[in-house]
Amino acid sequence: MDIVIALDFDGTLYPITDYDSEQMLLHLSGRDGAEELIDRDQKGGYDPIAFNNDFERIIKGLGEEYIREAAEIIHKRISPDDLEPLRRLQQRGCHLAVISCGSDLLIKEFLKLEKLEAELIVAKEILISNGKIDGMIRHIDSIDDKARAIETIRTKWPGCTVIAAGDGPTDTHMLAAADYPFVVSWNGRRRLEGYEIIDRFDRIEETAMDLMEVIG
Repeated sequence: MDIVIALDFDGTLYPITDYDSEQMLLHLSGRDGAEELIDRDQKGGYDPIAFNNDFERIIKGLGEEYIREAAEIIHKRISPDDLEPLRRLQQRGCHLAVISCGSDLLIKEFLKLEKLEAELIVAKEILISNGKIDGMIRHIDSIDDKARAIETIRTKWPGCTVIAAGDGPTDTHMLAAADYPFVVSWNGRRRLEGYEIIDRFDRIEETAMDLMEVIG
C-alpha cells in the first residue's frame, strides 16, 4: 500500500513571518500595486480569484531569478533539520505531494533547497518564456479544489493512505479528505477544531512508520 504525505505549502512547510511566498515575490518585484496587494491579502477576506488576477498582472514579465530569490528567503526561516523527517520518509518510499493556493515554481525552488522532491504539485502553475514569467494556469482557486486534489492523489496512487498537513482554515477540506490529518503550528497559535496540532514533522514520520509496520 502506498503512503502519500500531502502538504500545504505556505505556513506549513515553513513559518510565515512578514510575507508568504507569493507576497515575497510581489515585494521583491518592486512594481506598482505590489505593496497594496500584499496589504489587502494580509488583511484577509480578499477574494482569491481577484487576488490571482492582480498577482498575475503584477508578476508577468519578471525574470526567473525573482522566483529563486523569494524561495531562498523563505527557505532561511527553517533550520536544516526541520524537514528531515520528510526526507527520511521519502527515502523509505513514501510519496510527497504539495497542495497549495500558492505557485508551483516557488514550491519547487523551495523543495530543491530542502533536498525534497514532490511527485505531485497541485497549485498555480507559473509559465516561463525566455526566462521570464509569461502567465499562469490556476489549479487551486478555492478550498474545495484542495479536497479535489486529494481525489487526484487517490487516482494516482489507488488504495493509498493519505497523511495530510495544513496550517489554517483554507486547508480544512483537504484535511477532512485525508486519512490522517494534522495541523502544523510553528508559533503555537494555530488551532483547528478536531485536528491534532503538531509543531514538528516527527509526528507525521511516526504515523507513517506505524502504517508501514502494519503493512509489513
